[in-house]
Amino acid sequence: MTAAKVSITKEGSAEDLVNEALNLLDLRSRLPSNAKVFVKPNLVRVPREANISYEDGAWEKTFVPEGDIVHREVIAALLGALVDMGVKDVTVGEAPGGCRADAVYKALDLYSLAHEYGAELIDLNQEEADKIPIENGLLLNYAWVPRIVREADFRINVGVLKVHRGTAVCLGLKNWAMGILPGRYYGQNKSGTVQYVKGSDKPLPIHMGRFETREAQAGQEVAVSKLIADVCSVQKCDLTLLDGLAVMHYASMEPKSKPTFIKPNLILAGYDMVATDAVGTRVLGLDPSKILHIGLSSQKGVGESDLSRIEILGRKIEDVGLRCNPLYTQREVVLS
Repeated sequence: MTAAKVSITKEGSAEDLVNEALNLLDLRSRLPSNAKVFVKPNLVRVPREANISYEDGAWEKTFVPEGDIVHREVIAALLGALVDMGVKDVTVGEAPGGCRADAVYKALDLYSLAHEYGAELIDLNQEEADKIPIENGLLLNYAWVPRIVREADFRINVGVLKVHRGTAVCLGLKNWAMGILPGRYYGQNKSGTVQYVKGSDKPLPIHMGRFETREAQAGQEVAVSKLIADVCSVQKCDLTLLDGLAVMHYASMEPKSKPTFIKPNLILAGYDMVATDAVGTRVLGLDPSKILHIGLSSQKGVGESDLSRIEILGRKIEDVGLRCNPLYTQREVVLS
């Protein structure tokens, strides 16, 4: 008996791919039209081509033209699908660390998109939160989870299919755990400044200091991986959607390789966030059993990481599989 299902769609418009992925999961049967839906897209940085300055809130620009943040077309397709299902109460929110929320919203013209589909667009960094204890926390004793996330009837996590410097991959789990923590409680990881994550007995810097000196396992930051598992264990999402229209990875596995991107035109979706990330990792050509935060999240009961227990709907992994490069220090996560 399978523990989870993940859909994979390829080739077509963003609208067609998103709709097909959701139809394969039969989302309509799970989502009542009167549900309060919260959508959290990965919009951590401002598009590099955006005419927005540091002073305007664009502290960081995307590393490549595509594949670093969610495409506007994917957000539009998701909102359109929700409208077609009769859902009327939709809130879209992000707590970006590399920019002000309004900066990336303006750069992608999301205000007009939200208006078109009758959705509310909020800055999750400014939202009030509840202090939620974490049982047997790996890193945190508690997490401040936004009230609007906790009170939603259905939570949709829209991540990006990409390789990541700190955790080998940044898919759904990292997008959710790092992106729902409000800046008003944790501070913002603004470029060039030091901010500390609260929630443990002693403040612990996350993503700060010299990258080479942070505690790592197989080239992956241990503290961040533990944080991801802790947060996801106390607040799950109900659906993870991964934008693979473009995929960011490294040009090679040489020590000083630079980020680049390819355009495989993929969408993945699943109700189990660990399973969706495990499949996404395998699609990238990497081994999910060697991704620290996926394993830790599975151990904490967030979801299923064993590919043999996950049913794939739509395209097969072997038919859409990529050969993406992580950092040289993460080379052992590459499938042989």
